Amino acid sequence: MDSFKSSTEFPWLPNSYIKIEKQGPSSIKLLANREGLLSLSEHLKMIANGNDASVCYDEEPGDLEIGSLNMEIVKLLCNGR
Repeated sequence: MDSFKSSTEFPWLPNSYIKIEKQGPSSIKLLANREGLLSLSEHLKMIANGNDASVCYDEEPGDLEIGSLNMEIVKLLCNGR
């Protein structure tokens, strides 16, 4: 697999909104509008079918809203439960 990729390299629908907040000591909350969710779902398909080991979602430079936590999606090659 290749190294990481930035979310800025993926297509986004116009007016996409995604913000990631810390909700508690061990949980996060993803806030998104319709366009943001549709864009993220397409990104997940591209990650699953692609060669990138991980994708970083950042506020700056990136696509997350101001005040967001950064997020990294890492593709694993392993069996699940």
